[in-house]
Amino acid sequence: MALVTIVSAACPSPEDANDDGIVETSHLRITTTEDEPICKGTGPFLQRELERISATLELPLWSPDDKLEVRLGFGAVEELCSAHDPDVINGCADLDGKAIASKGVLYSTPHELAHAVRIWNGPLVPRMFEEGLAEILSGSDGYPWYVQFPRGMGWPTPAELLAVPPEEFDLTEYIPSQSFLSWLWLTYGRDQLMALANDPRLADGDPATLFEEHYGFSLADANQGWVDEDGPDPVWGAPCLPEQTFTLDGVFEIDGVLDCADPEVIGATISMSAPPMCLVVPQNTRTRITFEADHGYLSIVEREGCDPGPTSAEATRDKFLDAGETIEQDIAGCRYRMVLASQEPGFPPTEWSIRIEEIAG
Repeated sequence: MALVTIVSAACPSPEDANDDGIVETSHLRITTTEDEPICKGTGPFLQRELERISATLELPLWSPDDKLEVRLGFGAVEELCSAHDPDVINGCADLDGKAIASKGVLYSTPHELAHAVRIWNGPLVPRMFEEGLAEILSGSDGYPWYVQFPRGMGWPTPAELLAVPPEEFDLTEYIPSQSFLSWLWLTYGRDQLMALANDPRLADGDPATLFEEHYGFSLADANQGWVDEDGPDPVWGAPCLPEQTFTLDGVFEIDGVLDCADPEVIGATISMSAPPMCLVVPQNTRTRITFEADHGYLSIVEREGCDPGPTSAEATRDKFLDAGETIEQDIAGCRYRMVLASQEPGFPPTEWSIRIEEIAG
């Protein structure tokens, strides 16, 4: 989540790679400093994310001969992002455009890939644009990124964000930056935002003047429109994939194998995870939820606005189960994201099953 200059000497050689070795795609060379393997779905996922980000930013990729180093793990961030506190940041991008480091695969690595694409094409523009776009592009279908509009929270104005020196621009500025750029994108279209963000004059020119040239109104007027926005908060990436969305109709059961060698499984650092699922609960009900596996955990999380009507506090609470656990709880009539993952050292495969049944209250 930071932009720094790093040296390529720290790159691990193939001989130093973990048992799963170095993973290469057409544009990426992926390694990890952790003891866990790089799961089979990680490379294809990050390549797809890179291509999506490049197309969205309307900027070309580098030659396949110049693969970007993607270094995963806390050790990679600690080593390569030395200008920042590794306990605070999730990653960084090399200002030479040769490498990124990230603690995890999801969200933080796409964020750094967005930086890498913009660094490669240059020049960099004010951090409000660089970090705001990278945050927005962190989310994709199945792995949504949630953004809030101000709604009276007293955030800094765009002019104030643009005035923050690059070296002082930190995580507290990311939230309003992604929010303002989301509002511009959704209100006036992606093409207009990219035309401004990709205008090379923005690197050294007056951003307020260039903003008005591109949009036809002042930055102050844009700030007022953003602050007054009362529409739904943006979600970048579809929360649910149709083929992975199920409905609770009395009983819902599903099983499978969580295996790092599966081309759909993603992981390389803290955890490995299966493709996310969604569960539609048509009405408020009481359930018995059972998660069977040798290891891992299941989360059932509501992240969308819904109005289930009168119900208990328990019903609206997120559900978390460890392997082998059964719970009986009320659940509200909403749509939920279900994530199945494991942090078991070495990422050994495990069979798993989920059973959710409605029971008498």
